[in-house]
Amino acid sequence: MLKKMLVTLLIGILLFSGCTYQRPISANITHSRTWSSDSAYYGKGITFELVDSEFFDASKQVFWIHSEEELALLLTIQFDKGVRVVEYMSENPLDAERVISYLVSLFVHDFEYYDGLFEYSDGGVVKLVSDYVQLESIEPDIVYVENEIDEWTKNIKDEDLEPQIEAKYFHDLIIKEVRYDETAGKDDNRETDAYSAIGVFEDRLAVCNGYSQAYMGLLKEMEIPAILISSNVDDHAWNMVYIANEWKYVDTTWDDLDDKIERPIYDYFLKSEDEFTDHIFDKSGYMTLSQTEYMEFANFVFPQLQSSSTNQ
Repeated sequence: MLKKMLVTLLIGILLFSGCTYQRPISANITHSRTWSSDSAYYGKGITFELVDSEFFDASKQVFWIHSEEELALLLTIQFDKGVRVVEYMSENPLDAERVISYLVSLFVHDFEYYDGLFEYSDGGVVKLVSDYVQLESIEPDIVYVENEIDEWTKNIKDEDLEPQIEAKYFHDLIIKEVRYDETAGKDDNRETDAYSAIGVFEDRLAVCNGYSQAYMGLLKEMEIPAILISSNVDDHAWNMVYIANEWKYVDTTWDDLDDKIERPIYDYFLKSEDEFTDHIFDKSGYMTLSQTEYMEFANFVFPQLQSSSTNQ
């Protein structure tokens, strides 16, 4: 921890002094080997390049990353496998805020993001520097949410229904079981469970981000491609879901009237872009993604959709 903080401080001092911190990249590194994920959901068929160096032993796994999108996908895949620290190298520094924005669109669980550098020395001289990202989450909450997702989906998994029917089933189930948390919605600190999936599954109280995380988690369990859309300008969150060979939008929060019989409406269920005009997307910027960037990232995360639509 201390080493990480010292390295980060060094970078800050150099930047403020007008200098640029040059990371040594050994001329002897190669990245011809690849690693393929066995995930059937994220990045199906995608391979990641691995770095070879005289400073790495044979068992060390260091990835060669080309973009923030690729790093976010890798972190998500590894997190699902229980891996919390990922080491990587890249030609140019990657934007951590942008990586986090992409991660939020995929993560069913809340997380904390830490990054830093590893230094490899020879004779006291730094010869090689790599980056790492460490994702931390409350492990008991992960177990609880995953168990609840299993419980909510167990009765429908074996019915072999069309994805649209499954998407509707969970849309209706969330609306039936969950009420909008008005108190949390007015809390400027935004630190309650209502802002995450655990608010849905444990407390049955949530705001839009909790609704959207939980809905995404349920669809993920059914292997229906889905991501979470966040809008700072709209102060709202909803989902984008792939059904019948196209991406559609779903807003379980706005479809929840919270009346006595908890009946759902479908004003915001599987709507096209033209039908979703009262939702405002952010422009691309600091910690924000545009509608186009969300769409491009979704297609990157789920490459199998492109091949399946081509074969129709």
